[in-house]
Amino acid sequence: QQQSTDASDAAALSAVFQRWGLRYGPTVNPCGTRDWPGSFARNASVGCSCDGSPVCRITHLNVTGYWNLTEIPPELFNLTELVSL
Repeated sequence: QQQSTDASDAAALSAVFQRWGLRYGPTVNPCGTRDWPGSFARNASVGCSCDGSPVCRITHLNVTGYWNLTEIPPELFNLTELVSL
C-alpha cells in the first residue's frame, strides 16, 4: 500500500522548492512514489516518517546537490516534523 504525505507537508515542500526555483516533479506525494525528475533525484532527497500511519510526515530534506541556495524560505518552517536539513 502506498503511503501518502501529510497535505500540509506536501504544500510546504512545494512552496519551498518554488522559492528556490526548483521543479520537484509531477508528484504531490513526496513520501510515496518518489517520482522525481532525473536531475532532481541526483541533487536532493526527502526522508519521511510514517510510524505505521497511512499519512507520512517529512522529517529530512537533503539539498546538498544544489550549491546556489542562499535563503531559507519561511515556508520551510511549515515542515514542523523536519529534524534535518
